[in-house]
Amino acid sequence: MIAEHIALGDEAQAQTLLGSLDEMQIDEPEVHIMRELHRATLLERNGRIDDATASLRMAVHEATERGMRSLAAEAHKRLRDLALTRSDLPGYVEHNNEFTRITEAIQGKEATQRLAMIEAERKMEAERRERDKERAVLYSTLPKHVADRVVRGEQVSGDLFDDAAVMFADIVGFTSHTSTMAAVDVVALLEHIFSAFDGACERHSVTKVKTIGDSYMCFRGDADAPTNARSVATLALDVMQLQFQWPDGSPVQFRVGIHIGPATAGIIGTQRLQYDVWGDTVNVASRMESSGEPGRVHVTEAFASELKRNTEYTIQNSIIESGNPESHEVSHEVSHNVSHSVSHEVPLVTRHSSLVTIERGEIDLKGKGLMNTYWLEGE
Repeated sequence: MIAEHIALGDEAQAQTLLGSLDEMQIDEPEVHIMRELHRATLLERNGRIDDATASLRMAVHEATERGMRSLAAEAHKRLRDLALTRSDLPGYVEHNNEFTRITEAIQGKEATQRLAMIEAERKMEAERRERDKERAVLYSTLPKHVADRVVRGEQVSGDLFDDAAVMFADIVGFTSHTSTMAAVDVVALLEHIFSAFDGACERHSVTKVKTIGDSYMCFRGDADAPTNARSVATLALDVMQLQFQWPDGSPVQFRVGIHIGPATAGIIGTQRLQYDVWGDTVNVASRMESSGEPGRVHVTEAFASELKRNTEYTIQNSIIESGNPESHEVSHEVSHNVSHSVSHEVPLVTRHSSLVTIERGEIDLKGKGLMNTYWLEGE
C-alpha cells in the first residue's frame, strides 16, 4: 500500500501509513525490512540523505541476519546509488560489490534450481516413456481387459469361470505342407491366418489365449453359459469360412474342438507375461480338436446342450428309416425340452437358431473314455 502511494507521488499519505506501521507491533521480518526501505525512499525525496542511508543500513543488517538475500541486494543497490550521489567512492565500491555478490549468488541458485527442474522433468518424461513402452508391451501380449487390470495394479492370478467355452483350432496337414517352405514364408502364412483369427475373436467378444505352433486357443467365460457357448460357436463357424491356400494351390483346412465347463485363468511369469487358462475343460477341448475331422467343428454334449438353451425353442427331427431308402417318415415336435428315440442309428440333428449340431455318437476320448460328441454346422 505504501509503495503504491510513493509511486503515485502521494508522499503525505505514504508517510501517514508509515507512521501507523511504526506504532504497530510487527513480528514479520520482511515487513520490518520493507518498512525501512520505504522510509529511506521518503527520506531521500525530502533530501535527508544521511537518514535515508541509516534506514537502508538497518534494512541490510536485518535482511542479512534473516537470510533474505533479495531484500539485502535491494538495500545494497540503494546504498550504492546514494553513495554515488554523495560522491562516496569507497561506499559505492563496497555496496556495489555486495550487490553484485548477492545477485550472482541468487542467480546461481536460480540457475541451479532451473537445472534441477529441467533434470526432474527429463527424468519424469523418461519414466513416462518407459511406462508407455511397458503398457504397449502389455497391450500387445495380453487381452485388453486383462492388460487394463494389470495397469490398474490388480492381481490377475486366479480368475474362476464356471462356464468357460474353450476352443482349439489346428491347421490340418501343417507339417507336411510346410516341410518344403522357407521359414520366412511359414511365419508369414501363420501370421496371416492367426491375424484373421484375432479379428474374428474380437468380433465375437472371445479372448485369444495363445498360439502353440499351428494351434490356436481362445475362450469366453465372462457371460452366462449359453452366451459363452454361442459366441464361441459362431466364431468357430466364421473361422471355417476363412479361405487360405497352400503354395500348391490347395485350400488350407482347419480342425476345431470345443468344450464348456469350469476353468481358471490368470497371468503366469514375471518377464514375458502370458494370460493362460487351465483346467479339465481345456484338456477336453484340446482332445475334441485332435479327435475331430478336417473342416469340421467337433463339440462335446455339454457344449451342444448350452447351445440349446440359447434359443427360445428347439426343433428336433426324429427320422425313422423305412424299407424304401428314398422314403423317410419325419415327425416334428416343438418344445422347450424334447427327447426322441432314433432308430437305425440315424444321427440326431438339432437346430439352434442359425446353428446346427449333428450327433456324431460316442467316441473314445483319450484320457476321458467314451463321450457322446456332436458336429457343429451352420444352418
